[in-house]
Amino acid sequence: MNDQERQTYDRLIRKAQEAFLLAIELYNRPTIQYHVEGCSFFLYNAWELMLKAHIIERYGIGEIYYPGNTRTLSLEDCLKKVFTNSKDPLRRNMDKLIDVRNTSAHFVVPEYESFYGPILQASVENFDRQARRLLGIEVSDLIPENYLVLSVRKSAVDEDECRARYDPIVLEKMLEKREGILTTADELDNRKFSCTYVTELRSTKKGDADHTFRIAESGDVPVAIIKTPVEVKNKYPYRPSGVVK
Repeated sequence: MNDQERQTYDRLIRKAQEAFLLAIELYNRPTIQYHVEGCSFFLYNAWELMLKAHIIERYGIGEIYYPGNTRTLSLEDCLKKVFTNSKDPLRRNMDKLIDVRNTSAHFVVPEYESFYGPILQASVENFDRQARRLLGIEVSDLIPENYLVLSVRKSAVDEDECRARYDPIVLEKMLEKREGILTTADELDNRKFSCTYVTELRSTKKGDADHTFRIAESGDVPVAIIKTPVEVKNKYPYRPSGVVK
């Protein structure tokens, strides 16, 4: 790379890293409601900047522009240039990231988090791996690896509540996107497309448990061991209107 390319390359890398950190910070910030919107916006920017830096390093600065134009490549075209297999789970993941980033703000509601959260988590991990592979950058030098886990809310989408809360077009759009993501996730079954981290507490006799406890009859806080997880809405199926009827 010549001096101009090196300066541009370094600038894109710095901006990509900052956008990536902002994406994670926004998603995990408890004081905001629209985690998916903020995270997808900066994660989109991080990917675009990183891939353009890679293209400059490998092909030269001229390759980040459209032929005969001063406009630089979109993220979609950067992906096609670097990851040529459109069926690769990483590409399919990026398709979903681009889709939600380009979705009108009017349609994005808090319930998107339950099915877009695993998409964004996979995209974060993909970015970490590709930054290392393509550019030799260790994201762990910027942020501890345990902070790469997004705090995803996994509560199920209650269609009845959503039907009462949102207009039909918003609801239809949300259900359509949810179905598309869940269907593709089942089809691919690949962590590069969608991934989640689940913490489970189980009572076991084995000695290799991560956490241990003991039963004390004189304890101040009463607890009970639940043998089978109970879905609240199944145990208490009636809403106030149903009880009245």
